[in-house]
This record gives sequence, structure tokens and C-alpha cells, in this order.
Amino acid sequence: MWRRVRARLARRPVPPRTNVHIEPHRFSCHWAQVPAPQSGKQRVSVQMRALATNLTPAYDLQISGAELRGLKGEPIWDYVTSIRHGNHVTGAILPATIPIEISVTCVLDRERLPPGPVRARMVIRDHLGQEHKSPKINFLDGANPPGSAPGGSG
Repeated sequence: MWRRVRARLARRPVPPRTNVHIEPHRFSCHWAQVPAPQSGKQRVSVQMRALATNLTPAYDLQISGAELRGLKGEPIWDYVTSIRHGNHVTGAILPATIPIEISVTCVLDRERLPPGPVRARMVIRDHLGQEHKSPKINFLDGANPPGSAPGGSG
């Protein structure tokens, strides 16, 4: 009996399975590139603005990082901010069932991208290490927005 009691007390707590719904603002998702310092590569910055809702009942989540999938390159850094009551807060805190505006930026070193949209997916990671994927998004070219070409309407 004592062995069972000790074994039960020695068990590690198991974090809950979390669920976050991400709804990107598709016209606020864009990318830009500049030459990387001291290399022949480009530094590509990809940004997504979205509405994130924590669907895990009675459990607040802290977003600790992000990753870009679908675009090859060496990750340099990522940055997540949340927007509540008009204030930008570094690192998003997602209370249960309350939609929060977030902005996610990932920066890669890679070869030069051709002009035009890039199709990829953002993945955010919570403080428990669980990943939450956005749908695939067409990130717009920040230097050549639609309609800016000669003969376009913009």
C-alpha cells in the first residue's frame, strides 16, 4: 500500500490540452526583405495580425514564441505582442474565451524572395509548449502591394 501511495505522490502533473483558435486579418499579413548584414542573403520579415481566442476553459495561456512554416530559411527571431484596450503588450496573454488581437513577427535569413504574395502558416507556442497553427495565409508583399504595378488602380 505504501508503494502505491509514494508512486501516486511522485507522479508529475500533466498540463491540460490547450486549444487556441487563430483567425488572421488577411489584408494585414505581409512580408518585407532587406539585405542581411555581412552576408549575401536577405533578412525576410513576415508579420501576421490576427484575433486569437483561448478555447481552454478556465485556463489562461501565455504565448511564448512563434514559428513560420512553409517558407524555408534560418530563423533569426520571433516577436509576439497582444493589443488590449489600445495598449501593445509584449507576449500575448490569452484569458479563457476572450478574443485578443495579436501581432506575430518572424524574421528569417534566406535567399531573395521574388515579388508577390508568399503562402505560409504561422504557429504560436504557449507556455506549456503546445503549438497552435493558423490557417495557411497569403502574406502580401509589403514592397509591391496589389494594385501598385504600372497600370494598376493603386
